[in-house]
Amino acid sequence: GIVGGSVSGEAQRHGPPAGAYIMGVASGSCAEKSGLQKGDIITKIDDTAVNSMDDLQNANKNYKAGDTATLEVNRAGQTLSLSITFD
Repeated sequence: GIVGGSVSGEAQRHGPPAGAYIMGVASGSCAEKSGLQKGDIITKIDDTAVNSMDDLQNANKNYKAGDTATLEVNRAGQTLSLSITFD
């Protein structure tokens, strides 16, 4: 599990991309196991663009425990691909 929010339009004008901003990652969760970290911005899950926390939550409804997805993540200006297996 994660705690997060959306990257605001104001913030986007100063550099970070639109996406789901990660404010915290639960210990032992599938998010932690995937390598997600506080401060990451999820911008895509598989082929679905993520422009807000609502987008991420809606996309997550398409996955069940045991499913695997690829997350595109912005971390300190670098783009990373992380594999997540949902629990």
